[in-house]
Amino acid sequence: MDEADQHATERQRRRMELVWEVALMQLKLLVGGMRDFALIPISIGAALLGLFTGGDEPEQHFRKVQAFWRRTEEWLNLLGESDSHEKADDLAQPLRRKIEVEYERGGWVRRAADQVNAVLDSANSKSRRTTGGDPRPASPPRDPEAK
Repeated sequence: MDEADQHATERQRRRMELVWEVALMQLKLLVGGMRDFALIPISIGAALLGLFTGGDEPEQHFRKVQAFWRRTEEWLNLLGESDSHEKADDLAQPLRRKIEVEYERGGWVRRAADQVNAVLDSANSKSRRTTGGDPRPASPPRDPEAK
């Protein structure tokens, strides 16, 4: 494999990695959003329960809701910063492996990736040509005085 092929392969690998990361982040955002939406009434209910029945510790139920939120936030690991042993990313790994195997087999994942990469390579090369020092503006400047 020559240097140009290695460069193209690395570019494709990085693109696939980005697509995977974005898809996983969207899934995590969806799960986190559903959790947050559910916790709105739950946290209010916990606070009210604590105010009416909490005695000397009115915050006890609300703090449990906060602790749950923290645990799920660490588990979701949205930005990949958690060192927690069990994370949502771990649940997605079997799917990722199946996609990678399908890609290596040359199946539909490979065909789709090749098509997307061809379009992106074309767009990138056009982008490089237009930003590569062409002094002509994309459209003529508009004269604000002209009617």
